[in-house]
Amino acid sequence: MRRTFKCGHAGRFRKRLIPGCGLAALVMFIAVAAQAQEPVLVVGNVMPVNDPLGRPFKGINGSPEVSARVEIRATFGGVILSPTNEEAQLDFFNPLMRVSYIGHDVPIPDSGLFSETFASNELHSATSYYARVFDWTSRDTSIYYADTLPFAGMASGTINPEFGALALTGPDGDGDGLPDAWEWENNLNPGERDSDDDGYGDWFEVFHGTDEQPRNPDAALGEVQIQTPAESGEEVYSVSWWTIPFPNMLYQLQFRPEVAGGASFSNIWSGTATDDQLVIDVQDWAGTNEPPKGFFRVTVPYDGP
Repeated sequence: MRRTFKCGHAGRFRKRLIPGCGLAALVMFIAVAAQAQEPVLVVGNVMPVNDPLGRPFKGINGSPEVSARVEIRATFGGVILSPTNEEAQLDFFNPLMRVSYIGHDVPIPDSGLFSETFASNELHSATSYYARVFDWTSRDTSIYYADTLPFAGMASGTINPEFGALALTGPDGDGDGLPDAWEWENNLNPGERDSDDDGYGDWFEVFHGTDEQPRNPDAALGEVQIQTPAESGEEVYSVSWWTIPFPNMLYQLQFRPEVAGGASFSNIWSGTATDDQLVIDVQDWAGTNEPPKGFFRVTVPYDGP
């Protein structure tokens, strides 16, 4: 960005003295150059903060309205209050120094990283600070948050605090992994782990799809169906079941042969669904003339409450 200086008459400063400005313009130029070279302190994480499914928190540089909120707060005596405390109490014991967001000054979107620059000595060395990140744009709209350990301020340089484990932003009466206040706000039942009673828990549907899914019953998995060539009109044996077509939800089809003494299930297919029903070719397990003698099952592995 070019800077325009006015000294007696309008004109752009082009690395020479502007007529009529003399020494004043030179002094101004030196001051601007010195200011640009002043040391700064950069605070930002190098290890991404992830949601419970291992996906980095979302954020785009220049778009805080769609990015996970980051707060940098002071702490006296190492005391860090949770966001469930009253805001006035939180601001008294942990004064807010800067509001940032995931993606700020980071070229890669949705990286789970942020970078914030402070002027020299803005964060005093005699005071401790910590960073707090929410998984969405504010405390009220977030389900989880995470804090870093306290770190001392510096005159200049770089501080890379690491975020700790995720914690809920409020009480969770039904233990489904979603705070009561968040469930009320999103028209869910904070006393039920499966608000729409479709067999998929609210937490599961929120983190594999959108917050609208727990309010709309989905087709249940039901029984796994085996289709023979005569039944399906195809030339192969197949297995089908109803799904929820979430792009990041992994299904595993497993098979256990019917043998004496029993046997463990083994994975024969895994993948995601783009339609409400999956149909998987199992001809290799069926043979040429007879249906498979054993048992199929479908599992959906995930980490959650």
